[in-house]
Amino acid sequence: MLGVVAGLVATAVAAAPRVIAFSPEAGSEHIPATTRLSIIFTRGMDPASVEEHLSIEPSAAGRWVWEGTTVSFEPAVPWPTGATITAQLSAGARSSRLLPLLRSYTWAFTVGLPRIAYLWPAGGAPDIYLRTLDGQQTTRLTVAPLGVYDFTLSQEPLAVIYSAERADGGTDLHWLDLATEQDGLIYPCPEEERCRGAAISPDGSLLAFERYSVQADTPGPSRVWALDLESGEPFPIGPEGHVSASPLFSPDGLLAYRDSTLGAIVLVDPTDGPEPPAFRLFPSELGIVGTWSPDGDQLIFPEIIFPEGLSDEVSFYSHLYRAQVSTGELVDLWRTGFGQVEDAAPVYSPDGRWIAFARKHLEGDLWTLGRQLWMMRADGSGARALSEEPDYNHSAIAWSADSTTLAYMRFNQGDFTQASEIWVSGLEEGQARRLIIGGYLPQWVP
Repeated sequence: MLGVVAGLVATAVAAAPRVIAFSPEAGSEHIPATTRLSIIFTRGMDPASVEEHLSIEPSAAGRWVWEGTTVSFEPAVPWPTGATITAQLSAGARSSRLLPLLRSYTWAFTVGLPRIAYLWPAGGAPDIYLRTLDGQQTTRLTVAPLGVYDFTLSQEPLAVIYSAERADGGTDLHWLDLATEQDGLIYPCPEEERCRGAAISPDGSLLAFERYSVQADTPGPSRVWALDLESGEPFPIGPEGHVSASPLFSPDGLLAYRDSTLGAIVLVDPTDGPEPPAFRLFPSELGIVGTWSPDGDQLIFPEIIFPEGLSDEVSFYSHLYRAQVSTGELVDLWRTGFGQVEDAAPVYSPDGRWIAFARKHLEGDLWTLGRQLWMMRADGSGARALSEEPDYNHSAIAWSADSTTLAYMRFNQGDFTQASEIWVSGLEEGQARRLIIGGYLPQWVP
C-alpha cells in the first residue's frame, strides 16, 4: 500500500507544471523599457490562475498574451528607466488539467537607459552604433566590411534589421538580435540587386522591403516584396510592372506603400498573399508614405501642391494630410496664419497626442534655408516651432517610447562641408542638445 501511495505521489509530482525559463533572465541588466515579461511552462496552464498568482513590482498596467505554454505580460507604458523589476509567481497556479504549481518563483531584471541607434560615419562605410543619452557609452553593433545602407528596429524581439552593402553593388538583409547579439543573414538579395527600406509587421511574421536591380551602376525600377520569416519565402506585394517603394506597416498589420505608377499611397493586407488587392488608395504626387497613428486608423503624409495665384517667390508648397483608413476621408491639417509653408517628415508620438514634423517658410522675412523642427496636436492645432536655426535642416525625426523626447538629424544647408549631427530635444524650445557628430538616421532603442 505504501508503495502504491508513493507511486501515485511521484506520478502527481512528475505531472505537475514547472517553469522552464523566464525572459528577461534573472539578473539581466540594461533591458529595454518596452520588453515583455515571459514565462515558459512545461504544461499548458489555466490563464486566470497564472495571472492571479503573478505579481510584478513596481506594479504596471498591461495585457497578457498566451502562446501555447508561454505567457507574456506586455506593459502598457515602458518600464521605468533604471528601475529593478521584480516578478513573483506563487505556488498554486494551476495547469489546464488543474494540477498546481508546487513551488514559488521570484526573479528580477534591471531596466537600462534609453539609447539612440544610428549610422556612423556619414562620410565613409558606416556601421550601426548605440549611444546612451548622456553620451558616456557608445557600442558598435555591426562590422560590415562595405558598410550598412539603412536599418530598422523590431521591438519584440528587440532586433536590428539592416541592409549591408555587397561588392557587386547589391545589398543583403541581416538580422541582429540585441539580446543575444547574434547576427545573421535573413535574405540574400539576388545578384546585382539591392534590398533596402525594411519594415517588420507588428506580429513579427513578415518583413517588407524594396528590391531593385543595379546593372552598370544604373538603378532599375523598384518593387515592394515581403518575406515570410517563418518559411523564409519571399513574395511580391505591388502588381507586376508597377514601380513601388517605401513599405510601412500599421500597428494593426496593414501595409502602406508608394505606387508611383498609380500616383498613390496604397494600403493592402499582406496576409492575403502575393500581389494582395488594394484596400485603400490615397492619391499622392509627392509619394512619401509618412507616419501611422498608434491606433492604426490614420496615416499622416505630406503632399505637394501647385496652385494658381501664388506669389512670384513661391511656385509650390506642401501640407500634411490625414488619411482616415476606416472611411477613406482625406483632410488637410494645415491651419491659417502661417503663410505658405513646406511641411515634411511627420512622426506620430507613441501616445498619439502629438505629431512632430519639419517646416520651412517660403515667403518674405519668414523664409528659411532649412526646415525647422515643429510639433502640433494630432488634430493639426497648436502648431509651434521647437527650433529657430534658419540655415539648418532638421530631418529623420524619432520619438522616445514615453513621448517626452525627440531625436533628429541636423545639418547646415549653407555649408555642406560640415558633418551631419544627431540632436535630442524635449518638447519645449531651447531644450535641444547635440549628441553625435557625423551620425545620421537616429532611432530609439527604449
